[in-house]
Amino acid sequence: MDGNWTDNLDKGRQRLFDLANSFPILAGRLVDYDIERRHGMEAVARMSADARLYYVLEAIAGGPFGSGGARAAEFCLHVLNDDAPFNLARAVNTWDQGNRAAFQAWAANPWTL
Repeated sequence: MDGNWTDNLDKGRQRLFDLANSFPILAGRLVDYDIERRHGMEAVARMSADARLYYVLEAIAGGPFGSGGARAAEFCLHVLNDDAPFNLARAVNTWDQGNRAAFQAWAANPWTL
């Protein structure tokens, strides 16, 4: 993809991307996260920006940024699909104040895709 892959996100996925970046543990890490190792360079090159965001969040939920990053990614995936697993008590006990504040900002005006 030319330029930053996030330039091609639809409006809803851009909102999800912004939500993910509101978590300090994820801020700035989504754009540069290397999913090519997991899915292969050719597969990633063919992905839409929306699909790439999903796969990046899914990979981060696997824990490369520790349990706080995993819980933040799980939360974002849950906002995308309310059937996705998310345990609020576990997340709040894992997050520091900055990550809790990101969740609280969403909770003050919740939305889903």
